[in-house]
Amino acid sequence: LNPCIGLVAQPAVGHASDRCTSRFGRRRPFLLFLGLLAVVGLQVVAWSHELAGRLGWGRQSEVVTVFAAFTAMDCAHDLLLVPGRALAHDL
Repeated sequence: LNPCIGLVAQPAVGHASDRCTSRFGRRRPFLLFLGLLAVVGLQVVAWSHELAGRLGWGRQSEVVTVFAAFTAMDCAHDLLLVPGRALAHDL
């Protein structure tokens, strides 16, 4: 699933970061957001059993939660390369 998402998302993130006019710079907002998304995804994967138990979800919902969180984390890690490489090139 990640390669299919990356096929569309990587050029879109690159285009958006090239045109960003934030006061924090062109690349830093993307690095911050994608880094936070990766950390949150990792935390949800790590705590999925407890989250599903507290919310009263069943085992199937726990598996879906792990899959969705891992996909978000994996995509965020892959997309972090786009502004990271561009930032290195800018320097």
